[in-house]
Amino acid sequence: MNKSLVNIQALHEPDEIVRVKNFLHRVYVVEMDWTPPEGNPSDQLTTTVNGLSVLQDRYDEVSQWFGAYSFSGQIIGCCRICTRLDGFFEAENYKKLPGVILQQNPLYEFNRFAVEKGQAENMIFCGFMETIFRLALKQDFTFFSTTGMNNHEMFEKIGMRIFDQEKPFKYYPTDPNTVSFTYFMEDEKQHILDICNKVLNSG
Repeated sequence: MNKSLVNIQALHEPDEIVRVKNFLHRVYVVEMDWTPPEGNPSDQLTTTVNGLSVLQDRYDEVSQWFGAYSFSGQIIGCCRICTRLDGFFEAENYKKLPGVILQQNPLYEFNRFAVEKGQAENMIFCGFMETIFRLALKQDFTFFSTTGMNNHEMFEKIGMRIFDQEKPFKYYPTDPNTVSFTYFMEDEKQHILDICNKVLNSG
């Protein structure tokens, strides 16, 4: 997959955001058989909007969503970045953020990454990262995320760091997988953007 074969967009129209949240629901809840526990700190739940099942939470109000689209206009990926809500990032409802991440400012959280089954996950991920790192350079911010062990390589391949990967944590006791924080330093943005472009242009 080449960069030119997928269209990455920052989403602003409510109807388009509903569509990607419906896509997220299908990937997470239907295909991965994952349901957020009732009463979770994010208020994450399945609901219906405009006749579509969507996965939503209280951080939606402070989020910028992104969508990946095929040439035919089909949604093949999504993600978002979000700010603090009531003084906390979403991840802070589950685990204290390391100081090396908190010292970055301004700071966002990257999450809700999902890719259509059968699509090139690494390339779509790089497409999102290229778009967000360009925005980070333009607007002067950094961001962090969490990632499961099976996705460490995806983040590390573009130059992001895994924090204390020997001590992962779970969002919920019932989660089958553990996660670690991933981040980068302010002065590494251009280097990571260059890596993303190299990966995309080699696909």
